[in-house]
Amino acid sequence: MVKNYTEIKVHIFFNALLLCALSILLIMAFYFQLTHNELPCPLCLLQRVCFIGLGSIALLNIIYGPRPSHYGLMLLTTLLGFSISVRQIFLHIQPRDLGYGHPVFGIHFYTWGAILFFLVAIFIGIGLLLEHIKTNDINKNSVQQLTITGKIISIVFLILIILNLVSVLFECGLSQCPDNPLNYL
Repeated sequence: MVKNYTEIKVHIFFNALLLCALSILLIMAFYFQLTHNELPCPLCLLQRVCFIGLGSIALLNIIYGPRPSHYGLMLLTTLLGFSISVRQIFLHIQPRDLGYGHPVFGIHFYTWGAILFFLVAIFIGIGLLLEHIKTNDINKNSVQQLTITGKIISIVFLILIILNLVSVLFECGLSQCPDNPLNYL
C-alpha cells in the first residue's frame, strides 16, 4: 500500500513539474507577444492549444490521481503538438529563412515546442513502462487535496488559459486567423 501511495505521489510530482514548465513556457510566449509585438501565427496558436491540453491533463492527474487513460490522452496530445511543431520547423528550414519570431537561446519557440513535446512523449513512455498504474489502486471517490503551491500553480495555469483565449479573440476575432499576423484587430 505504501509503495502504491509513493508511486502516486511521484506521478503527481512530475505532473506538477510539467504544469510548472508549461506555465513558464506560456508566460514566456506572452512576454514575447506583448513586449516584442510577436503575434502568434496559426501554427503557434495550435501549439499553445496542445500545451494547454497537456497542462489540463496534468491537472487532472494531480487532482484525481494518475490514470492510464489520462496518460494515453496526454500522449496523443503530445504527438499532435510535436507534429504541428515539426510542420512549422519544415516551413522555415530553408537556408535564408530567418524563422518566425525571435529565437530564445538561439532556437525559435516552435523548435523549443518540438523538443518539449518529444521529451514529454519519452517521459510518458518511460513512465508507463516502469510504473504500473492500476485504476483500482486509486480511490475513485477521492480527490487529491492540493497544497497551497499546487493551488497557486493551478490558478496561474487557468489564468493563462483565459489570457490565451482573450489574446486569440483580439488577434483573430471570430474568423480565421491571418497567416502572418502583424497587429491586433
